[in-house]
Amino acid sequence: MCRRAICCCGLIVTVLVAGQASGFQTLRPGRLPKDLRARLIPGLQAVFHSLDQRQTQREDTRVDRLPTLAVARGETPAALLAPGPFTVEWSGYLKLRLKGSYQFYLSGRGQVSMEINGVRVWEEAAGDLGRLPPQRADLLRGYNHLRIRYQSLSTGAAQLRVDWSGNDFAREPITPQRLLCDGATPGLQRGQQVRRGRFLAARFHCFDCHKGLQRREIGGMPELNRRAPDLLAGAGRLRADWIVDWILDPQRLRNRTSMPRLLHGLPAELAERQAVDLVAYLLTQSPRKVTDKDVGAGSVERGEALFEDRGCIGCHRFSPPGESDEWDRLSLHFVAAKFHAGALARFLVDPEQHYAWTAMPNLGLTLMEAADLEIFLRENSKGRVAVRAAGVAAHGEKLFTSLGCQQCHLTAVQKRLPAVARVLWSEKGTAAKAGCLLPDVSAIGVPAFALDKAGRMAIAAALQVGPQAWRRGVAGEFAQRQVQSLRCTTCHQLDGEQSSLGYILDEEAVGGHPPEAIPDLTWVGDKLRSDWTRRLLAGQLGYRAREHLRIQMPAFVSRAKWLSRGLAVQHGYGPEPALRIEVDPRKAAVGAQLAAMDTGMSCHRCHPIGNRQPQAPFDARSTNLIHVAQRLRRSYYGRWMLNPQRIDPATKMLRFAPDGKQTSLRQYYEGDAIRQFDALWHYLQSLHQSAGKDAGNP
Repeated sequence: MCRRAICCCGLIVTVLVAGQASGFQTLRPGRLPKDLRARLIPGLQAVFHSLDQRQTQREDTRVDRLPTLAVARGETPAALLAPGPFTVEWSGYLKLRLKGSYQFYLSGRGQVSMEINGVRVWEEAAGDLGRLPPQRADLLRGYNHLRIRYQSLSTGAAQLRVDWSGNDFAREPITPQRLLCDGATPGLQRGQQVRRGRFLAARFHCFDCHKGLQRREIGGMPELNRRAPDLLAGAGRLRADWIVDWILDPQRLRNRTSMPRLLHGLPAELAERQAVDLVAYLLTQSPRKVTDKDVGAGSVERGEALFEDRGCIGCHRFSPPGESDEWDRLSLHFVAAKFHAGALARFLVDPEQHYAWTAMPNLGLTLMEAADLEIFLRENSKGRVAVRAAGVAAHGEKLFTSLGCQQCHLTAVQKRLPAVARVLWSEKGTAAKAGCLLPDVSAIGVPAFALDKAGRMAIAAALQVGPQAWRRGVAGEFAQRQVQSLRCTTCHQLDGEQSSLGYILDEEAVGGHPPEAIPDLTWVGDKLRSDWTRRLLAGQLGYRAREHLRIQMPAFVSRAKWLSRGLAVQHGYGPEPALRIEVDPRKAAVGAQLAAMDTGMSCHRCHPIGNRQPQAPFDARSTNLIHVAQRLRRSYYGRWMLNPQRIDPATKMLRFAPDGKQTSLRQYYEGDAIRQFDALWHYLQSLHQSAGKDAGNP
């Protein structure tokens, strides 16, 4: 018996070792192989299919935060597809900490099939999806394989939202943090590479010099409308010696610049002489310099406080551009050498004056605040540039044209020439593999951009697609790009990833203020009405949404329209009707009692109501209640009132209905939480109405 047992054990060990050697793994349900787990990235893989004008099947693959859609008639769902009927299949994993039974809900229009772990939840559900009853599915602890297929109708808008509910939470959108997919599939990697390439080609103004695409095509990629700064109008703000160094080597003065080197193929002495001549011409055409008399004296101490309190420290540093930075911030090492005295303050007050698409937001600074910031920046900016003799403006004027400066930089006195460089692709869609895309650009007259190998390959991949890669603008994709390029997650948490500003302040700030609770971006498109978001981003609200915070939401004027639409589209919301305030007086009267200090939920303890200030400690204050009706979507308001901690675990908002059904205020609707919150909503609408605000002018 012992020999048999030993032999059996040896056989089992041999089989297991052989199985592991051949890659075979026995995993319990809900587990994934180690190599696959290492490849997982946030979101779901979305594979789109449609027919183009020649009835040829087209495919496009990207990552979506959520399985949602909002495609208006005449628009395209994905950047590389033409408008028209389409299908999309989302695939990936829904990761849970505990197993359980969940209900899934659909809303929108189209046809949907959905399966989880190979079990069908919906089979070609069609029509008005919001009318369909929810379907129940048992989910595993760990990774649940999810597949959703959507087919648009032959005409009209396409829309889909997928919600769920569990034993301990009411209906809500699926949490983005729980969705994952394999980031190494060939189709997805190709789609991501093409998208990076199309963004880089727009960022580097490729189509301002190259033929093949009308840059301002209606409905095209919004970034194609981006023009470089107006050189002749803005040069008077800048020091001549800094501009010379900028022309010679912009990457030495600033990290992450889109400005190429233009004189790199020349001998150093000749290159410097041409740069000096070019600057001489720019300064003769530019308005007068800003002088100290135009801007009052500032305070270094106040400027330092503003630099921290307004969040400047999250995006900027003072170390040289070539030094590494843990947070990849933009260097201000040469900012004092760049601007004339007083001109920096003027720029901070109105950064988009000479460059509408600047990534520098409008912080809403007063001129005195800007003067405080300027003197602080000058105190800490240690970079210096060499002093040079004046150049010959007549020579510089010829260089301005011959170097093609006016191709990217629109000016009042110089006309943009037609695109003269060769087409970037052939009729067969073959991308150019020369010129700017060469690894080592040494030819005279060929711009040398700060592109690594991956960037060059990405642009080449996009060029292989052809001009159609840039002819479609997709609001949701635009929002995804801008959230990254504008560094929104420096201040805002997104999909469970912590913002970096708190860590930066903890390590570098001297003011001693604790980090503030800045709103999470995860649900912003689901939370805020698009029109309100647009006015917020455009700096047109006329009031501060969160007056109690030291940091203030800046304006991104040129991006406001597309960004507000895109944030909503990511959550399945399309164009929305104008705000209508409909108040039931009886419900509003009950809502007023529910909001009161002595008879209800004491809303005024933390929330201002018009000019009435709250009574809570300063760090517990929140938004003004007269703006709620125009800010929030009704569906989000309902979710928030039922369980605010589920949306924001750090919120100080009380949960008035712990069981999701009743509050302790039994004198109103017998404690029915849903009816009470509805009455409170009518009261909040009445506040907006009585303040004399309409939907278009808060």
